[in-house]
Amino acid sequence: MKLIRYTSVLTAFLMLAAAVQPVPAAAVPFAGSAAVSAAEEEPVAADTIGETIRWQLDAAGVLTLTGSGDMAAVNGNAFGSNAAKIKSAVIRNADSKNVITAIGAGLFRGCTSLESVTLPDTVVSIGEDAFYGCTALTAFPFPKSLTEIGRNGFHSSGLTEVTLPGCTLGSGAFYACADLKTVTIGEGTEIIPAECFRKCAALESVTLPDSVKDIACGSYTEQGAFSECPALKTVSIGKGIETIHQNAFRTCGEGLAVTFREGVTAVPAEAFKNRTELAKVILPETLTSVGESAFQGCSALTDCTFPKSLTEIGRNVFHSSGLTEVTLPGCTLGSGAFYACADLKTVTIGEGTEMIPAECFRKCAVLESVTLPDSVKDIACGSYTEQGAFSECPALKTVSIGKGIETIHQNAFRTCGEGLAVTFRDGVTAVPAEAFKNRTELAKVILPETLTSVGESAFQGCSALTDCTFPKSLTEIGRNGFHSSGLTEVTLPGCTLGNGAFYACADLKTVTIGEGTEIIPAECFRKCAALESVTLPDSVKDIACGSYTEQGAFSECPALKTVSIGKDIETIHQNAFRTTGDELEVVFRKGTAAIPDHAFDNAPVTKIILPKSVEAIGAEAVSGCASLKEILIQAPECEIADSAKAIPKGATIRSYEGSTPQAHAEKYEYKFVKLLLPGDLNDDGAVSVDDAQMTLKAYTERIAGNDMKLTADQILAADVDESGELSVEDAQFILKYYTAKTVAQKDITWDDILNPPAKQP
Repeated sequence: MKLIRYTSVLTAFLMLAAAVQPVPAAAVPFAGSAAVSAAEEEPVAADTIGETIRWQLDAAGVLTLTGSGDMAAVNGNAFGSNAAKIKSAVIRNADSKNVITAIGAGLFRGCTSLESVTLPDTVVSIGEDAFYGCTALTAFPFPKSLTEIGRNGFHSSGLTEVTLPGCTLGSGAFYACADLKTVTIGEGTEIIPAECFRKCAALESVTLPDSVKDIACGSYTEQGAFSECPALKTVSIGKGIETIHQNAFRTCGEGLAVTFREGVTAVPAEAFKNRTELAKVILPETLTSVGESAFQGCSALTDCTFPKSLTEIGRNVFHSSGLTEVTLPGCTLGSGAFYACADLKTVTIGEGTEMIPAECFRKCAVLESVTLPDSVKDIACGSYTEQGAFSECPALKTVSIGKGIETIHQNAFRTCGEGLAVTFRDGVTAVPAEAFKNRTELAKVILPETLTSVGESAFQGCSALTDCTFPKSLTEIGRNGFHSSGLTEVTLPGCTLGNGAFYACADLKTVTIGEGTEIIPAECFRKCAALESVTLPDSVKDIACGSYTEQGAFSECPALKTVSIGKDIETIHQNAFRTTGDELEVVFRKGTAAIPDHAFDNAPVTKIILPKSVEAIGAEAVSGCASLKEILIQAPECEIADSAKAIPKGATIRSYEGSTPQAHAEKYEYKFVKLLLPGDLNDDGAVSVDDAQMTLKAYTERIAGNDMKLTADQILAADVDESGELSVEDAQFILKYYTAKTVAQKDITWDDILNPPAKQP
C-alpha cells in the first residue's frame, strides 16, 4: 500500500514537472529503448520490477515493460488494482546488450483483460503462473528462443492455438485453457508433464515432436498430461517416445485417433491402458514392438493395422479391446495379447509366429475364424492358473493349422463353439498327442494328404466329431486316438493302430480298413455300441486281446452283425469278439487257408462262412461258440478235428454233397444242409444259360437298388468268383463255364474258367 501511494505521488510530481518544463529524452530512464509514445508520456501508472525493469500503463490499457535481465517473481501480480485495466503488453529490451530474458513468475496472473503480448526474441523462460487466468489472451507469440515455460504458466488462459518451440514445460502449463483447439510442439521438448493440457475442453489436435520421450501422469494427486480433454480427436506421436502413462489421455474425446509416426519402434507399456475413448491407432512401418497392456481395455479401439515390421506384441496388449479383425505379421505374441476382445471375429497370423501362447485369444466371444501360419509349432495352454490360447470362444467355427505344428495343448480350444471345424493344411505330417482331447465342441476335422500320424489321444472325447476323412498317406493312429469320439463311419488306409484307437465310439456303425494294416490291437474298437459291420484287409494277421487288464479288439460291441476277414489271418485271440452281437456273422474271404486255433472260443458268433480256400478249421477254433447256429464250409475237403466237440452241438453244417463236412455231420449227428453247386442257381444239377440270365437279372436289380429276388444260397452259388457280391463278371463266368462244359464238351473246372492259363506268345 505504501508502494502504491509513493507511486501515485511520484507520478503526480512527474506530470507537474512536465507541464512546467519538457524532460529531455536523454533524461528518461532506459533511453536505449524504442521511441517513447505519447501515451507513455502520460502514464496512468508506472513502477519498477526489481532494479532493472520499469513498467508503465497508459490510458488505452497498453502496458510497456522496458529493461534487462530476469524479472523477479511477483506475489500475486506486479500491477495491483491496475491488472484488470491491462489490454496489451509490450516487453522491450533496454538496448541490444541489456535484454530481458525471462517473464517473472505470476507477472500477469489475473490480468483478465490482457488480449495481446509483444515479446523480444531474447526471452528464454516464462515463469510459473506468469499468465494464469488471462482469459482474454487468445494468442501468444512464443519466441524461438524460449526454453522453458513454468508450472501453470498459461493455466486457464484464453489461448486457441499453441505452437511451441522445443522447450521444457511445467506441470499444468496449459491446464484448463478452455478455448485451446490445436497444439504443436517443436523438436527439443522431451517431457509433456502432468496436467500440462488437462481440462482443455476444446482441444482437438496435438502434434508432438520426435524428441518427446515421456507423456506423463504425475504424482498420486495429479492427472495425465492430456486428461479430461473431451474434444480431443487426433494425436501424433514421434519416434523418441519411451513412456506414455496410462492416465495421460484419461477421459479424452470419443473417437480419439492416435498416430505413431515413422521412426517409432515401440509403443510403451500401458500407454493407453483402459482408454475407452481410443478408437483408432495408426502404427508405422518402423514399429517392432507393442508393450505390455499398451491398449488393454481400449473397448472403442476398432481400427488398427499391424505393420509388417512388427516382431513382438507383449502380454495383454489388446486385452478387452474393441478390435473386430486381426491380421498380424509373423511376430512373438504375449499371453493374453487379445484376451476378451468381445467383437473380434477373424484372426489371421503371418509366417514367422511360432507359438500361440496361453489365453492369447481367450474369451473372444464372437471369434469365428482363425488361420495360423505354417510356422506355428505350439498352441499353448499355459500354467496351472492359465487357460488355453483359444479357450472360451463360443462362436469359433473354423481353424486352419499349418505344417509346422508340433504341440496343441488339450485345453487350447476348451469350451469353443459347437460345430467347430479344424483343417490341418497340406504339409502337416502329424496331429499332436492330446491335441483336441475332450473337446466336445469339435465336429469336423480335415486331414491333409501329407499326414502320416495321429498322436495318442489326439481326438479322445471329441463326442461331436462326426466328420473325418482319413488320407491315404496315414500310417499310424496312436493309442486312444479317437477314443469316445462321435465318428459314425471309419474308412482307413493301411496303417498301424494303437490300443483303444476307436474305443467307445458310441455312434460308429461301419469300419473298413485298407491293405497294409497287420494288427487290430487290444480294445481298438471295444465298446462301440452301434458298430454293425467290419471289413478287415487281407493284410491283417492278428486280431488281438492285449494284456491281462485289456479286452479284445471288438469286445463289447453288442450291435455287431458282420465281420469280413482276409486271407492273411494268423491269430484271432479268444476274447477278440467277446460279448458281441447276438447275430454275428463272420465271413472269411477268398484266399484264407485256415481258421486260427481258438479263434472264436466263447465268442457269441452265430454264423461263420468259409471260402473254398479254407482247408482246415483250427483246434477249438469254434468249439466254444455256444451261439453258433450255422457254419458254411465251401471247401469239399476241409479238415475238421475228429471230435464231437469240434463244432458246437446245435450248429448246422452247410457244405456240398459228398464233402468232408457232410461226413463229419453224419458221423456226429449234426444237421446238414446241402449247398447249391457254383453257378447252378436253379438247382437242376447243371450250369446253364438260365443260371447266367438269373445272375445278370439279379445284378441289374441290385444296381437299381431293388431286391435281387434270390435266396442266400442262390446268391452264394451265383458269386462264382467269390468277390462277395454279384457282378456282370459272375454272369459271364457262368456262361463261359456252360459253353465250355456243355457246348464244347470240355472236361474243365471252375478254376480253369476263373484262372485261365496265360496265352503263349
